[in-house]
Parts: sequence; structure tokens; C-alpha cells
Amino acid sequence: MAAPPSGPVVRPAPELRFAGVALVALVLLVTTYVLFAGTELGQRLETAALRGAEFRSEAEREASLARLSQISVAIFVLAIGAVFWVGLLRRRGGLGSLVAGVMVVSVVAAELIKDVLPRPELVAGPAWILRNSFPSGSAAVATAIAIGTFLVAPDRLRWAVLPIGAIYAAVIGEAIQATGWHRLSDTIGSTLLVIAFAGGGLVLLSGANLVQPSAHGHVDRRIRDGLTVLALVAFGLGTVLLLLVTIFPLLATPEGARRVFLQSAFPLFGAGFTILALMLFARVVEPFSLGRARPTSHARPVSATGSEPRTADSTRGQGSG
Repeated sequence: MAAPPSGPVVRPAPELRFAGVALVALVLLVTTYVLFAGTELGQRLETAALRGAEFRSEAEREASLARLSQISVAIFVLAIGAVFWVGLLRRRGGLGSLVAGVMVVSVVAAELIKDVLPRPELVAGPAWILRNSFPSGSAAVATAIAIGTFLVAPDRLRWAVLPIGAIYAAVIGEAIQATGWHRLSDTIGSTLLVIAFAGGGLVLLSGANLVQPSAHGHVDRRIRDGLTVLALVAFGLGTVLLLLVTIFPLLATPEGARRVFLQSAFPLFGAGFTILALMLFARVVEPFSLGRARPTSHARPVSATGSEPRTADSTRGQGSG
């Protein structure tokens, strides 16, 4: 049996990887909307969790609002300016401009989609419950800031930017659910929407020959492991809260108790998903350096005799022994 041919491992082109990320994010975005907004079970679960915010204490509401104070139009504008400025400082103005554009388009798209998408009335409730809120504009802003800063950061600093951005976006996503502003699907949808636009932007960047392999952009495995553990802890705590409601029906006897458990579990799920999604997005991007053209090799001309022609540089110094 002949041995398989040896040679370098062929990896997908950067634009194919980025396009795959955008496509997967879009598919998950549509799936999230259909499952939560398009089914009676999904609406019942999210409605119960949303109304559970009414039973939170005043101290809990104030704490959630304090976390939400870290997101505003002014902060978003400053973040966009900082992203563009960092791109200029790194002499990668094209990268800074594209990433800033992705941030703006993602948030604008979130607001437009929220106004256009219908929400079928499959469950009864007050008007503020029945209105569509998918996806969340506030969560889109937080995710856009996290992804934008990661994309323009120097390769060697990605290890620090990723956890800060992921935790920031997760905290904002948790707070907007804890206050009753948005549903779980709203925060998940916003994260996926920004990732989809970021993937599309990177496809354009790669098509412009501004993506090249990098050996310095990989995030340390310990950072990734720490984020994974953090996400799994959030998922685990949320699952425990749901199991308590299922296993012990007596917990649902007091008015609103079931809603409170759901309202505590869903923000944890949203936070865990945000951290995991941003970490996986970073894994796709980290093998590449963004914003600088790929180096091209220039072959030297060959003479008709098959030898390289001599130039002034090549003959300089000859004859001295």
C-alpha cells in the first residue's frame, strides 16, 4: 500500500473561516428567534422570567441599574472613536475604519430588526410583555465594544482584551435581564448579530488582502480555560435553579416564586452564552494578524542563459580577492 503523500497541512482560507462564522451566527440567530418568540413554550418561559423581575428587591434593582450605567450612547461613541484611533496609531487605518463601521452597523441593525420583527401573540399578558424586544440594543452595544476592541488590539495584547471584553458584555447582558428590560433570547440574539456582522467585516478585510498569519495573536490557554470555567459555572448555576423549580413543586406555591427562579436562571444562561460565544469567535480570529497586507515574494528576473542577471549591487566588491 502506497504511503499517503506528505506535505503541509492545507487550512481553509481566512475568508472562508470568517464567512463560516458569520453563517453559523446567522443560523443560530434565526433559530433563537423561532424557538423563543415563535413557539408557545418559548414565550411562556420568557414571559414568566420577565415578570419575575417584579419580585426582585429594591437593592437588586439598584445594583442591576448600576451595572447598566456602564453602557450608554456616550460610552459607545467613545468606544468607536477609540477603536478608530487605535487603528490609526497602529498604522492600520483600514482596520480601524472597518471595525468602527461594524460596531455602528451592528447596533443600528439591532434597533431596526427589533422594530420590524413581529412577535406572535401566543400567550396572554400586558402590552409591555407582548411587544417585541428581539434583539437587545443595549446588549448589542456591549458586545460590539467587546468585539471591536479585540479586533483592533495588538496581537500580543489579545490575551488581556478578550477576558475583559467578554466579562463586560456578559455583565451587561445579565443586568438587562435582571432589571426586566429584556428577555434571554434578546441578549443571545444581540451577541449572535454582532458576531455575524464582525465575521462579514473580516471577510471584506481578507478580500482586501489585509489578513495574514500571525504567531503572536494566540490567547494563552489558561485564559481560555478560565473563561470556559466561568461560562460553565454560569450554566451550572442556572441549571440548578431550573431543577429546583422542577423537582420541588412546593417552591412554586408562593405567588411569583417560579418566576423568580426563572428570572434568576435565565440571566445566568445569557452570561454564560455570551462568554462562550466571544471566546469561540476569538479562537477563529487569533491565528491571524488584521489590517496589514500579506507579504508577497518577488522573484528575481532570469536571463536567457538561465542565470540571474548581474546588477550593480551583485558585482560590487568583486575582484578584491
